[in-house]
Amino acid sequence: MSISNKINNFFENKKFKFVSEIIILRTDGISLYSNFSNTEKETLAGALTCSLWQAAKALSEQVLVKKGDYRLAFDTTTSGIYILPIKLANKEYYICTFWKDQKVPAQLKNEVRKIKDELESFLEGNNIVQEENREGFLFQNITDAEMDDLFSMKRV
Repeated sequence: MSISNKINNFFENKKFKFVSEIIILRTDGISLYSNFSNTEKETLAGALTCSLWQAAKALSEQVLVKKGDYRLAFDTTTSGIYILPIKLANKEYYICTFWKDQKVPAQLKNEVRKIKDELESFLEGNNIVQEENREGFLFQNITDAEMDDLFSMKRV
């Protein structure tokens, strides 16, 4: 069974006290699990969450001396984003939640840490089929200059 299917099995019928929106992401921003009702929001959240994590990680490697078990929180007293790295099937993924109108964000963060630990335990020792990368390429024989042109703002 694939890791996506196992994660979906884990979250099936789970009820959370504080967490309303949660997403599990690959490091490239692809969602393995999400309870978002809007797929556009899910896609956007996946891409931006992974970019944010990777930028924060790169910054910390430049500025901080010690490495550690990092987490990323961007929040106010009532709303925010919380990201944790999670090790599943010997690969790094991210678990992320978004919240608003939360009276005690610490309770929500604690619940996310518990979900992370439970998910890691649930998948530990299971035979998980690693998902293969997509077959084929969107573009064949594309040059670096052509790639740069794809993302430039110049007109054709």
